[in-house]
Amino acid sequence: FVQLFAAFGVGMLSRIIRHKCVERAVRFMTALQKNVVVSALGLSFLITMGNFILKDSAERQLVVNEICSRNDKVLQDENGNYSDYVELYNSSKWNILLKNFQISDNSDLKDGVTLGEVIIPAKGYCIVWIDSESVGGSDFGISSGGENVYLATPGGEIVDSVAVPGLDANTVYARATDGADEWKVEAPTPLAANDALKRLLEKPVFSV
Repeated sequence: FVQLFAAFGVGMLSRIIRHKCVERAVRFMTALQKNVVVSALGLSFLITMGNFILKDSAERQLVVNEICSRNDKVLQDENGNYSDYVELYNSSKWNILLKNFQISDNSDLKDGVTLGEVIIPAKGYCIVWIDSESVGGSDFGISSGGENVYLATPGGEIVDSVAVPGLDANTVYARATDGADEWKVEAPTPLAANDALKRLLEKPVFSV
């Protein structure tokens, strides 16, 4: 009975998350803990599986949000260099540990950056420097003439890829708004909302 119940619960969670109803998944797990009488082992197994599914769902909501391939004066890395960078955005409602995520210009993930013990908060940003001298440094640079960039999970699954066009100095290829499908060549907004500059320019100006 416990195994059947656990299988039913995991199946329900999978279907709920597959339809992006994460809030329903959380309510479902809470209801199980409060209102259903099962063995401690069965409930523990179900909660563990539920947390695994939610973690997998969150990782799939981590995206490349902004790319700069000719950084002459936009932002300095920890060594004071103006390096290429990739900005990641966590569009999920959970913090994500970036340890062993990879960024590369090859789909086979060779010569890429392997990320370290960094947590990107829910709805937050992280800058990854494409520089051999930086933490987790890379053996590749993003060509200013354009190339593909890939983001992969610790298990090697590519969860996002971007065909970056040629860029002028101190411009970026970025999503029109954080996590959106539309991309634009525009002014950089590292570690800030991609439409932050637009919102600033649209603010009314008063004179006295």
